[in-house]
Amino acid sequence: MTFEWTENINIWFRENIEIKNLYMIYAHMLMDVLMLTFCVNFYFWWNTGRPIFTIGLFYPPRSLLQNTFLMGRPIGFMWFFPGMHSLTIPYFDTSDFYFSGHVGSSTTFMLEYQRSGWNKMTYFALFVMINEWILLCVLRTHYIIDLITGFVIAYYLHRWGEKIAFLFDVKWLGIPMKKRQAYYYKPCYRCGWNNLAPTLYADEEELNL
Repeated sequence: MTFEWTENINIWFRENIEIKNLYMIYAHMLMDVLMLTFCVNFYFWWNTGRPIFTIGLFYPPRSLLQNTFLMGRPIGFMWFFPGMHSLTIPYFDTSDFYFSGHVGSSTTFMLEYQRSGWNKMTYFALFVMINEWILLCVLRTHYIIDLITGFVIAYYLHRWGEKIAFLFDVKWLGIPMKKRQAYYYKPCYRCGWNNLAPTLYADEEELNL
């Protein structure tokens, strides 16, 4: 249905390849900025390994699915080299459909920034994700199910990344729990792992428990 809604845009891009190439370059420059700035911020300011575990959980099953199943190119597919290389986005021909790595990675960065209170970067990551969503849809680079699933799986695995990172950060690296950018401050004996980000609502006495 989304292909039907965007058919006129797809046809217009097919008739205006130069503009399509400029759109791809613009969108992937945004992805480059998002990924590279997050790497810098992670190195200097992050106190948790959660994004590493999330990405580590996200990409292996994606690669397995893509190497196992070959999906046909939809009519109007226009994922070709736009004339300028990207630092983080490949343009070679591959079975790159289910599920979307562009949406998954930008979702992960958005969630990381949101949890750390970096609101401007959260909105920037959200903008990049929406922009990529539109690009991938109108250029027929992904089916809509690829995009939705990329978001859902990244969101879900981000929570699993938090659980794994708790053991890595606290038990191995010895980072105090109150210094971590964590969704979970400490496992609650009453509600288990469902106490999302209680440090945002706890007083100083509770934080020192």
